[in-house]
Amino acid sequence: MTSSACGYSTPERQAREEKKKALHSGPNHTAAPGSDQPWLWHVAYNFSGCLAHADITYRTSDRQILRITGILNHNQACQHARLVRRPAIPLHPQVYNIALKQLQDGASLQAVKITNQRLISSSSYAGLRDDPQFRNARYLILRTDSSRLYRALAHLKGIKTSQLPEVNIDRWLNPTSSAYQPLLHQAVLHYAPRTSKEGRFEACVVSKEMEEATWNYGHNSQIILDGTFGVCDSRLLLFIVMAVDDASHGVPLAFFLFSAPTGNRQTSAGYNSQILTLMLQKWKVWLEHNGRTFEPKVAITDTDTKERAALLAVFPALILLLCKFHLRQCWTNKRRTSLGSCEGSDYAKQQVKSRLQGLEISLIESTEHHQALGLVRTEHIHHTKLLQYSETKASSEAAVKYLDYLEGYWLSFSLWGSWSLAGRLRAAKAMNRAVEGVLPTTNHLESFNRVLKRGYIRQSEKGGKRLHFDVFFHYLISSIIPAIFEARHHEKNYAAWIGLRFGGSPFLSRSSTVEQSAATVVHPVAWIVNSSEPTTRQLEGYDIARHRRIFSMYYVDGHGTDLLEARCLSSKAIPFDPSPISYILRLHKDGFGSCTCPDFQYHSFHTGACKHLYGLLNHLALVRVAHPQTPIPLFSLPTDREDAVRLWGQHMPPTHPPDSLNPPVPSSQLLNTISTLADLIKLPGTGLIEEAEPTDEEMREAESSIAGSGCEEVEAEVISEATGKDFKISCTSS
Repeated sequence: MTSSACGYSTPERQAREEKKKALHSGPNHTAAPGSDQPWLWHVAYNFSGCLAHADITYRTSDRQILRITGILNHNQACQHARLVRRPAIPLHPQVYNIALKQLQDGASLQAVKITNQRLISSSSYAGLRDDPQFRNARYLILRTDSSRLYRALAHLKGIKTSQLPEVNIDRWLNPTSSAYQPLLHQAVLHYAPRTSKEGRFEACVVSKEMEEATWNYGHNSQIILDGTFGVCDSRLLLFIVMAVDDASHGVPLAFFLFSAPTGNRQTSAGYNSQILTLMLQKWKVWLEHNGRTFEPKVAITDTDTKERAALLAVFPALILLLCKFHLRQCWTNKRRTSLGSCEGSDYAKQQVKSRLQGLEISLIESTEHHQALGLVRTEHIHHTKLLQYSETKASSEAAVKYLDYLEGYWLSFSLWGSWSLAGRLRAAKAMNRAVEGVLPTTNHLESFNRVLKRGYIRQSEKGGKRLHFDVFFHYLISSIIPAIFEARHHEKNYAAWIGLRFGGSPFLSRSSTVEQSAATVVHPVAWIVNSSEPTTRQLEGYDIARHRRIFSMYYVDGHGTDLLEARCLSSKAIPFDPSPISYILRLHKDGFGSCTCPDFQYHSFHTGACKHLYGLLNHLALVRVAHPQTPIPLFSLPTDREDAVRLWGQHMPPTHPPDSLNPPVPSSQLLNTISTLADLIKLPGTGLIEEAEPTDEEMREAESSIAGSGCEEVEAEVISEATGKDFKISCTSS
């Protein structure tokens, strides 16, 4: 039908559409607000009553015209009609096709517009150089074109935007429907439409590649289960089963899609163990259609009990593990609720927080249930004793409440076995692999969820709006899953080509060499980090000396005055603590040093001396200032790690007694001067740290006492918190 530009009557058209709507809606239909307003005229010409039109019939094979009929003459009013509105100008077909191709490739609408403007500026479109007076199409993409472009893109994928999303999906998966799509049907192993108010939409999506990956990486191995929401504009939940391949990359094994129940206010809570059990059971039965039995050994989840119950219902012999991150998150939230904010100057509360954090780490690394219970009960006794002091009563009550929470809920034997090292050891034995190969967290799946939402889904969203339910369903099966496994295929081929092309080259073993060196045991060595600004450890060492946390200094028997041993109170030690945590430090005149603190034992090879050794060096400087008549040897640390390693080889650090034991009684004290420092270090019989600070004069003399020694110096400027004045830590090297 080819009609003239005679226009039409907008009021008549509005009346016709309202009559049709009322006929289909029934007598109880309520009109939408504002629907009674007259429609705006959009046609270029006012309606003149002209009925001119042409009806042309032609053969599609060779476009041979067979018949022309119609009313070919215009009336008088139509022949004299003039434009009263700007006509709708169509977009040039080439512009339309290029824009659609960009959208299909994942480009954003903004990127499409930028390309369009660039091609206009370079006159790259066909016909753009012709006389503009005779153009019948435009080349510039306008804001009003976005909806038309997205509808055309959906039409190319077989998505009818005029249909309800659930109708579209049902037609795609119905083999008798004219809109049937075999690609989607083959990837859906279970589908149940929502046919009642109480029902759910259910779909289990597994492609051929995902089935193969399930048997390669999930069978007799470990799987991850977790859910997410907000993937589309409907109240839909998406649960993902994932495994980890040989390269430690996450591989999706199954997608479980289902709607939240009617009346559910929060989509993220719209599921229970029954729906998850159903989905897992459907997946398991489908996998075993060839006679094989699918049996994962280990599964890791977050702290959701519904996921754990569903997994055990389908796989009774499964070893369940809890994600370490989610576990610590639960503990942290409960600890904050019990203790409150630890910011500010509440020293007792800060120390309780530090002790509880250390307890949490010890619990996670426990291998015996009675050992974990003993750790909690020891802390319980400790904080119960501190209830008698007014300064620590509030924080100790909070600590006792938190410890009761740990023991009452998390330390049941079955639950303890899912988050402790004992559980990971059991899982490693079941899978016949090292414990390092057992996943500690669900990070692989969390990362995949982020890539899915912010990468794959976001590039298809229209103006930041979430995808329609059916569009997401189609896109997941037809684009996202193939893209994931295509990328895996190309990465595998690339690795194979690298091995084929450069198989014997030394640089290929660089990564494995790095891994081996990272796994190599390095010895803790004490050395001074030389930097333009004082490091955090150096600043904290200054505070240790200022707060008099160094005590019990003496020379070690058999070494004369060459080897000094001392103790330093841990930052976790709190007032009125009957058994404060302390560390043993040693300094030798030739530059060797050691400490029993975890920071020194595990990090000193890379980060240098710990704060306690820095504190001891500063403390010795203050002792020289306070007692200038006492000939105290000058102890120092090397400024180079290689020198520290050489010194370690010469000394072979002695075995230190455990922190819980008292140091041996020294036979040769640092003369009477050092032994009389007890009254400056702590109050007798209380274990309280005296907060007396050195004076400015003592600081300056401590600086000059080291600066004048004639040795090589490494100076780090420190600002005294008490006075605001400069003080230099001078660490010497021989």
